[in-house]
Amino acid sequence: YTSQGRYEESIDNFEAGLVDLRKTGDQNGMAIATANVGYAYFQEKQYAKALSLFQQAETLSAYPDPQKTALDDQAAAYLKLHQYALSQEKATQALQISETQQDQRWIGISLWVQSLAYLNLGEMDKAQDAAHLANNIFDAIDDKEMLARSLDALGLVAEVRHDQEQAHAYFQKAVDLNNRIGCKTIFAKDAKQDLDRLNANTRERKAGAAEPHQ
Repeated sequence: YTSQGRYEESIDNFEAGLVDLRKTGDQNGMAIATANVGYAYFQEKQYAKALSLFQQAETLSAYPDPQKTALDDQAAAYLKLHQYALSQEKATQALQISETQQDQRWIGISLWVQSLAYLNLGEMDKAQDAAHLANNIFDAIDDKEMLARSLDALGLVAEVRHDQEQAHAYFQKAVDLNNRIGCKTIFAKDAKQDLDRLNANTRERKAGAAEPHQ
């Protein structure tokens, strides 16, 4: 349901599963289900509610896999809540777990979130390095949804560095890839908004340049 943008149905299903898991006392299962509910709320842009659930998931987690998921989820929520230092901190914690496990996909996810946190903290070299590393990982493992996210992150870095042509290329690749795989998550919408914003700014700049000087 989540990949199709049907988040209310996802919430209902995950919450029903959570009730059953509480009856069995499966703490690890509860952690995963709690994070899943949080992710659905995240996609509904209820970021504070999502963050609270991600924090609960981390507390419930008894194993590294749900822990790193909960940490990266918190990092993404902190991004949306404009708490960039906390986002970077949680992504770094998740990255440490993923590197210990040698889990390439989750290393890439942590790097992607880190890149956006660094971007908003004004640490552009770190943002670009993290986004490139994430992009290389997702390309190598052929994770198209995450590849689109890293392309969008690279576009944002290029835009801040005033390389409008490169930014447009990255944003367009991200949007095209999301369209091709039918991705409708909030991150796919972010990429489309980034492309539209850049195009609008470019048109406005060209119009201003074309106006006769008094």
